[in-house]
Amino acid sequence: MGGQTWPAGIQSTNESSHPSGETPKVVFSTTLDRVDGNARLARSDPADEVEALKAEFDGDLSVGRAGLASSLTKLGLIDEYWLLVCPVVLGGGTPYFEGATPLDLELLDTRPLGQGVIYLRYRRLR
Repeated sequence: MGGQTWPAGIQSTNESSHPSGETPKVVFSTTLDRVDGNARLARSDPADEVEALKAEFDGDLSVGRAGLASSLTKLGLIDEYWLLVCPVVLGGGTPYFEGATPLDLELLDTRPLGQGVIYLRYRRLR
């Protein structure tokens, strides 16, 4: 999470994003002074932080901000992409893949989630 998405996570009732949930959170921010709940504040280089997290935790790490995801994509640090395609057309927003080189991906899973939302899971081929 980033400094802009962290307040939204506080308002969320979804355990995976709510700061009081059991899932550990890392908030990347240069503007926040502190975070609450089961979270820690990261001010270091995202690539260094992700490498430290991979060494510290078993399992998946999730990225919940387009700018951070874009940076990690450019650095080759994302192994799988779990995408939700929503039936909404927007005239703007922050692209997840801005400036990224083309990626070779293998489709692992796809399923409808209701209300027109489709879940897509891809693995990056190296």
